[in-house]
Amino acid sequence: MTLDDFVDHIDHVCQLAGNSLHSAIGGDTDGMQGGAGNVPMEIDTVTDYQKVVDVLDRRGVRKSDVENVRTVRLSANLQTLIILAGRQKNPSG
Repeated sequence: MTLDDFVDHIDHVCQLAGNSLHSAIGGDTDGMQGGAGNVPMEIDTVTDYQKVVDVLDRRGVRKSDVENVRTVRLSANLQTLIILAGRQKNPSG
């Protein structure tokens, strides 16, 4: 899989959802070589995620959408999951 293929998938998710609020990049690629396990060839570590942002920018994706995909939505979703998990452990609090 190439980086462009990967960004095509991000775009597809955004198109299906109707916005950029349901797609985020992230993962545990440290130690994996690019191309292994469906990791784009150009991604060897998490520091290479900027390359995804560069492709989105090159394609003319709005900055707000790039930020949603990059970190904003991922962070917000994780915060929501943490709150929900806490409520399940202590339903009265």
